[in-house]
Amino acid sequence: MTKTRTQGASFMQYQPRSGAAYTKHTSADNPVFFNVTFRFRQVDAQRFTGWFKGALQEGRLPFTVPMRTEFGLANQEVRFYAAQGDTILDHSQEGSVHTYTGTVFASSLEYPEGIEENWDFVASPFWQYRGEWDLALNTLVPA
Repeated sequence: MTKTRTQGASFMQYQPRSGAAYTKHTSADNPVFFNVTFRFRQVDAQRFTGWFKGALQEGRLPFTVPMRTEFGLANQEVRFYAAQGDTILDHSQEGSVHTYTGTVFASSLEYPEGIEENWDFVASPFWQYRGEWDLALNTLVPA
């Protein structure tokens, strides 16, 4: 599966003709959209289609899928999305490979456990250089 992610802002910025600009919070909801691509061989494509049409009632029901973010793997509860008049899941076939593309959305972006309580730590120099620290502590220093 490959994916891209977009997320709308939960605020608006106003820039009056005179004076300083200001930001206004507009919503606590901040849905995130993932453009996804699934590639399968024939047997797995049949399973996927059966799951999509049966268990998800042709894409109407939500499902949970692990999504990798910049902070690691986190389970996202998503559902397929189709704007009015759009298709919900496009299909193409090249040889024995079936490709499905579509958009799923979640009500908000889930992060791995513990990240949201520690944003200051994530922004710290330790987090920035954690790969080098891990290498130094686990490779260069004998156990």
